[in-house]
Amino acid sequence: MLRKAMLFCVLILFIPALVLGELIDNSDGTVMDTGTGLMWVNSADVLTSELDWEGANLAAEA
Repeated sequence: MLRKAMLFCVLILFIPALVLGELIDNSDGTVMDTGTGLMWVNSADVLTSELDWEGANLAAEA
């Protein structure tokens, strides 16, 4: 039982590090996911209103 508890603790500590290891902060308000090649906005605060698909594409290209 102690081994299972120890394994659980190790997994809980290392799994987030594995997931976060694929994200790179570009220091320009964006984050790059190296696993998918997608770039994400670092904060949703930059959006002042909801966007539809066309509006989101226009905002992404700006």
